Amino acid sequence: MLLAAFAWPCIVICDVCLRSGDRAMGKALCEVVGSAPALIAPTVAAVLITAFGGLSVDGIRPLYWIQFAGQCVLFVYALTQMTEVHRPRGVTRKLGVIGDFREVFERGTALKRWIVFETVGMFITSMTTPFRAPFANEVKGADQFVIGGMASASLLIQVVFATPLARFADRRGRKKVFYALIPLYWASELLLVFAPTAEILVASGALLGFHMITNIAVQAALRAELVPIDCIGRWRGILRLFGGLASILASLVGGVIWEALGPAYVFLIPVGIDVLVRAPLLLSIPETLTTNGEKTENPS
Repeated sequence: MLLAAFAWPCIVICDVCLRSGDRAMGKALCEVVGSAPALIAPTVAAVLITAFGGLSVDGIRPLYWIQFAGQCVLFVYALTQMTEVHRPRGVTRKLGVIGDFREVFERGTALKRWIVFETVGMFITSMTTPFRAPFANEVKGADQFVIGGMASASLLIQVVFATPLARFADRRGRKKVFYALIPLYWASELLLVFAPTAEILVASGALLGFHMITNIAVQAALRAELVPIDCIGRWRGILRLFGGLASILASLVGGVIWEALGPAYVFLIPVGIDVLVRAPLLLSIPETLTTNGEKTENPS
């Protein structure tokens, strides 16, 4: 929750500051700058876990204290160094809380379909993420160094490919990049489930990096361009509401599936949902760019 509290204002600032033709690229650059130092973090974490007693409660607990200390430093930096983003304001109208959010839907494009698309995606992510490391450890026998290698491989893919793929999305359209990359996510989950060796587990982590690029650069740019700039904050709030509710249910559902059907189905079922629900649904949502990188105006 603390991480989300820091991330949400950052995301909104990016949405507001970047023009349409540079939005995916800008978000990708932000991600690359943040991910590059993190490349060594999983290995450092593995070393610390080993030093504190291995993959156990006592071995992992210190990592959370280190994370807490880092977030405190980030909080102080944001409080003292970051400034408000100034932008032209439209005509202020007193619509009330309900009226404010109704205005978002009146002025936006395909928002109801996007809410379903993103909420299902949040459900899938929240269902699989908590179980990825336990699955690798308990089912596949991976130790902390293999699990750290999976995370590092994912980050490496993001650092290397995020910028060129985002530039392509800014020039050729967000949806084209989404449909090109989403099969790699499906392959990542299948490799995780059927991996016979540690090397295949690391390859699964690498392919997952393309999914992160899709979420951070491609979908984030498309999401922001579905509403006028003065509606972005409210639009983000609406998505957070539905995404938060989906996340609460997802972990519980994942746990039930793990116990009732088996650990592998925690990853196989989301792939099926992605294939049958999200991929077809995005076809009905208008592309927000033309081939020259300018925003396309679409009817609601």
